[in-house]
Amino acid sequence: MPYITEELYQQLTGRESIMIADYPKVSAEHNYDEAVQEIEELKKIITKIRNAQKELKIPKGFKLVSKLEDEKIIADNEEYLQKLLRCEITKEVAMEQCEVSFGNGSVILCYPKQDETVKKAKLEQEKENLQKAIARREKLLANEQYVNNAPEHVVAEDREKLAKEKRQLTDIQKEIEKI
Repeated sequence: MPYITEELYQQLTGRESIMIADYPKVSAEHNYDEAVQEIEELKKIITKIRNAQKELKIPKGFKLVSKLEDEKIIADNEEYLQKLLRCEITKEVAMEQCEVSFGNGSVILCYPKQDETVKKAKLEQEKENLQKAIARREKLLANEQYVNNAPEHVVAEDREKLAKEKRQLTDIQKEIEKI
């Protein structure tokens, strides 16, 4: 590796050797504070949108309408946002909408309204899977040999998972009732 570095240095700079070159000086032209700030803002936007997408179970391919005061960040990074969020950036769309607010405005996520029967079928499938998992875990925890021989932290984790699965099942049953 040192030989490659030396060769590259000589070819790119035309100087004799990297070994005898002066240590590089910090230059004002290499100050990227604005770019760092823009990337941090972009990360906040992406994180909030992804969280809203997950919470509301918005499918990939949604449309994004920006209502930010500074539209420049969306316009300058449109390609990255579309790839990272798997969405399409548009001006106005009439669909099911969800608004995600930021300190300097908001963005609107637009997505097709899910057919109630499709949504109910997905929830029913999820309910069935959870019921099977709960039955399997209850059977495991009912086995005295497993409970007595397994490490205590493993048994405790199984009990926590069982409680979590039961809560999820209750939530899903409530959602099904709403439909």
